[in-house]
Amino acid sequence: MPLSEVLSGKTGIITGIDSGKGIYRRLASMGVFEGREISIISNNLRTPVLIESAGRKMAIGRGMAAKIQMEIN
Repeated sequence: MPLSEVLSGKTGIITGIDSGKGIYRRLASMGVFEGREISIISNNLRTPVLIESAGRKMAIGRGMAAKIQMEIN
């Protein structure tokens, strides 16, 4: 399921990132990569997705969030 569709309050594991190397590297530098568990803090339709990964909170744009695949726990 794309990260952009996961409801607020859910936790899951990143299973894939459908992007080029540039976006993949940028996400990895933020601690967002395959196998990482993340929590969705806020996911509204018109704003970036707010997540927590490895104790860090960050906002991910909706376009980028649509490229991140995850499995919900």
